[in-house]
Amino acid sequence: MSDEEIDAAVDLMEAMAMDHIQGFRDHYQDALQELIAAKAEGMKLEGAEPSPAAAPVVDLMAALKESMEQARHARRQVDDGSVHDMAGHVERKAAKAPAKKPAKKTSRKSSV
Repeated sequence: MSDEEIDAAVDLMEAMAMDHIQGFRDHYQDALQELIAAKAEGMKLEGAEPSPAAAPVVDLMAALKESMEQARHARRQVDDGSVHDMAGHVERKAAKAPAKKPAKKTSRKSSV
């Protein structure tokens, strides 16, 4: 780092520093001190609420395979010829479409 960058960083820290921090209070430290004092006096401490049980982990690959198998099973129950009919429809549509013209080749002269 250059001296210029270090000076800029120091200037930034000084600009962001607060001279008057009396209005701020560390609530965590206050609560911790109260907890320590209560424990020292032998008082029964209230524990934190237990965290809720974690949601079960889902095996995404197993769920995907099951979904695919259900889709295959559902397709077997529907008319089997419908998929083939659609393929023929696409082939007929492609046969009726006009052929695309090939791209024109351009020759470039190399400048050497």
